[in-house]
Amino acid sequence: MDAQSHQPFNPLDFLRRIDPLQTYTIEILTGGIMNMTVRATKLVHDRGLFKGHNSLILKHSPPFVAGIGESLPMTTFRQTIEARALSLFSQGNEYSLRDICTESSVSVPEILSYDRECHVLIISDLGNLPNLAHSFSDLGGYYNKPLSPLDNEENDGRSQLNSEGHISYYETLGTRLGIFFARLHSPKTLQAIIEHPDRGTEFLKNPYLSNFAFENGIKPIKHNLQLFPQFLDKEEAAILYERAAGDNTIPLEDGENSLIMADCWPGSIITSPLDSSLGAMDPTKIEVGVVDWEFATVGRGLNNDLAQLLARFCLLHCAAVCREDMVRQKQLSALAFAIMESYRNTSEQHTAPWAKHGSECSSEVGETEEEEKDSNPFNLKPSTLRAKMLRSMFLTYGIEIMRCGFAKTWNCHNDACIVDGQHAVPKNECPMIQNMVTC
Repeated sequence: MDAQSHQPFNPLDFLRRIDPLQTYTIEILTGGIMNMTVRATKLVHDRGLFKGHNSLILKHSPPFVAGIGESLPMTTFRQTIEARALSLFSQGNEYSLRDICTESSVSVPEILSYDRECHVLIISDLGNLPNLAHSFSDLGGYYNKPLSPLDNEENDGRSQLNSEGHISYYETLGTRLGIFFARLHSPKTLQAIIEHPDRGTEFLKNPYLSNFAFENGIKPIKHNLQLFPQFLDKEEAAILYERAAGDNTIPLEDGENSLIMADCWPGSIITSPLDSSLGAMDPTKIEVGVVDWEFATVGRGLNNDLAQLLARFCLLHCAAVCREDMVRQKQLSALAFAIMESYRNTSEQHTAPWAKHGSECSSEVGETEEEEKDSNPFNLKPSTLRAKMLRSMFLTYGIEIMRCGFAKTWNCHNDACIVDGQHAVPKNECPMIQNMVTC
């Protein structure tokens, strides 16, 4: 089905057809832009299909990016990929990845139904939990229009959120996410996919993805890099772009392959909302989920998923700095550092190939310790896998900064940028964006 012949999706009509004995109410969910996503809540809980589930999540994948429209076509095969990725976490077989969720206390939705012809995936509802893009939307980071404000008190009485209890909320959240992604990216997880008799290396391969990712994720930064001659001259901008683009064409090395989300951003993480009326939160009561797996594949973990996620938090932190919002700065710092620490520790425990090994990190013969420290602050031999992956991570991090700094809307409150209530200054002249691209 192409974009021109696509018929609008009506979730109530779809549910009446597949579950005629049940009546549902529909709530449209916001966050990502790839699909149309709704929550369907049953009016009579013990009737019809999907017993044990009082509400469902329906995801419809049109042949284009749902939040943009037919001007940006996209294959519906992305939904097959999401269904396959979620099936990896199903219980009941020796290859299940469910233990990742158990160890990290992070949930992944369960597949309840998949209609390939209608491109509708029905999954379990992890709860009415805001995603992190929504939680930090007062800083910006959204497409075109702001997300609706949260219904809790997170954006009120902001000084209350500086308490030790509330910072521990973000530390707990970050620790869990770091464990989850380190386990997701571990060699054991990849082995469970490759060795499964019905999976293999092609199980999560989307042949349409690489060109879409390049055209919409990497190519736009070529122009963006040229907008800051005060930081990069024309030649430097061209070199940096070629290195960033070239890194994405380098074949994966042995030890670099991982199961990844490939579009890892705050909107993919849902969690219990922080209530400013509470004292220290009981960590066991914080619910965390990871959703939106339509780009899942075998690829780069440290130097894709983690780099993307940390870049997004960096952009939010830059926005908080420009607005002199100490509350948000502390929250984002606590979250990012907790993710990095637990990701590193868990990766070392599960023998990730990039994790530090003494033989790979020793100084070259003939160089003094100080000379090596000055020329190579990470104390790595350039030819090692660890060094190559860290280089790739920094390039991916930079791509995400340059892409999202321009593609997203940021809530700049600088008087010099605002005319008649609108942000009238070009983005490359906005102090907030300049701070982002140099962070």
